[in-house]
Amino acid sequence: MTDKQKQESDLIFVITTENYATRHKMSILNVLKLFSKKNIYNLLRSQFEVLHTLDFNESLEFVEDYLSKE
Repeated sequence: MTDKQKQESDLIFVITTENYATRHKMSILNVLKLFSKKNIYNLLRSQFEVLHTLDFNESLEFVEDYLSKE
């Protein structure tokens, strides 16, 4: 992964974290704890090639779908 791709991947993670917190009325800290426990950062990074071509809401829906199946 190039430096630019890492930056874009980090941006996807940040925006997904913020959107998840807003949608679920959670604090950012609690979302980060949840995402850490469920390894969401690595999940998003592993799907970067697809997610970076989509709207940020798609990343949120991807994470919500993943968490609902846990």
